[in-house]
Amino acid sequence: MTQENKAETVSDQLGVIREDLAKLANMVGDVASEKAHQANAAASKFADAANERAEPYVARAEESFTKAKATVRRNPALALTMAAGAGLLVARAVFLRR
Repeated sequence: MTQENKAETVSDQLGVIREDLAKLANMVGDVASEKAHQANAAASKFADAANERAEPYVARAEESFTKAKATVRRNPALALTMAAGAGLLVARAVFLRR
């Protein structure tokens, strides 16, 4: 085999290796894309389930907040007294820890 033939053979082999690497890179990209899609679908399903479970609690919290606002509007002095009392209790708890 001559030097030129050897060089052509090596060049041909390098060409095949390049093609194989390109195919491999495409395959890895396809697999990664599919896995990302699956993870996104699973996360979306999890988020939907979490939202469904949270709905009753959110509704209850909104209802409680609405009732509390109505109570404060009806009895502002009582609300202020309760807030001051709660503030004193929190302050006492904080200063007793020191």
